[in-house]
Amino acid sequence: MAYCVASDIHAVCPHLFLPASAIDTSTCPTLVQVNAWITTGCLIVDSKLATLGYAPIGSATAAYGIAQDANINYAAYRSELSRLSARVSRDENTRDAKFFQAFKDALTMLGELGDLTTMGVSLTTRAKPYAGGISVTNKEIDEDDTDVVHGRFQREQLANRESLTPTGTTSAS
Repeated sequence: MAYCVASDIHAVCPHLFLPASAIDTSTCPTLVQVNAWITTGCLIVDSKLATLGYAPIGSATAAYGIAQDANINYAAYRSELSRLSARVSRDENTRDAKFFQAFKDALTMLGELGDLTTMGVSLTTRAKPYAGGISVTNKEIDEDDTDVVHGRFQREQLANRESLTPTGTTSAS
């Protein structure tokens, strides 16, 4: 389900569709093209949410407006990009670039809001932190390999040698 409809695109780019009062098969871009861009924008927003571990945003949530804004800006960007004029050079037509920047800003905002569950978005998975590491077998293989590049850091490299080390019978404090 998309976060916007064609009339939302008409509202932000009415000059593209004049004299028509709505987007249809006779406008340039056509209704089919605009709907395709709306769908693509929605898929990009949902992909961003999926990478963060969230389900698509429902219309009753507090975060819906951000997703809707992103979707509108993406479709408006593509609509503006489709109508470059021969009378205007590429560097003079910046409306599409502004819509695209607004789209990227909305995606960035979704990623920076933190826990979206507080805004009503459902959590699908939570990415678990991974610190790395190798198996004992791989460690032994690396030790036997004379051509291996060893790491720059070693355990206890930055340890304070003058501090007390706690043992079973003493305390470090």
